[in-house]
Amino acid sequence: MLLAFEVAAPKEDGMSLNQYIVRVAPGFLRVYRTRVLLDLPEILAYLPQEGTVLDVGCAEGSTDYTIARLRPTLDITGIDINEAVVEQANRRNSAANVRYLARPLEEMDGQYDCITLIDLLHHAADKEARNLLAQCPRLLAPSGGVFIKDIDKRGGYFSYFMDRFVALANPVRLRPPEEIKALIPDGLKVVSEQRKWKFPQPHLYFRLTQ
Repeated sequence: MLLAFEVAAPKEDGMSLNQYIVRVAPGFLRVYRTRVLLDLPEILAYLPQEGTVLDVGCAEGSTDYTIARLRPTLDITGIDINEAVVEQANRRNSAANVRYLARPLEEMDGQYDCITLIDLLHHAADKEARNLLAQCPRLLAPSGGVFIKDIDKRGGYFSYFMDRFVALANPVRLRPPEEIKALIPDGLKVVSEQRKWKFPQPHLYFRLTQ
């Protein structure tokens, strides 16, 4: 889910309002994302204790920065196709064990112990979401896994409203669990799934392996 502040309104030197707030109050955005929008302890339970993590759709890096600080044994790479937010991530949310790249998933190489897609799939149409997931197997270490976190369509009214009518995001494609599982390619399988409520919306968690 995008922030309420991610409205494409100009601010000062042409920055969006979200970029302006990242610049002047990055700590506030970290708290908002990781304590209000996300159930961070639940997310940490799905991540490895150590190793390499590739976060797809890292935005301005608030989540990756917080995870990197809480779990310094992880080496995190965050990627996003939006060069402006990646620039803000490197400037405002840098840490010794995290880096950010403006690069599509298709251009990544190497192997990772965990690939995360946190609140990303509902900003992708079905074809794009399938393509993203289809890239994951080639980037996984032999014992690695994929972690998907998203918002359940059934009860995800807050997320839809904020994304569609405040952040003006398009598309906003919330899905129920069965539709998310239908996007998963043959090279991956679901080994665990969970639906958990954290105010103000229901969250979906999936762990995938090869």
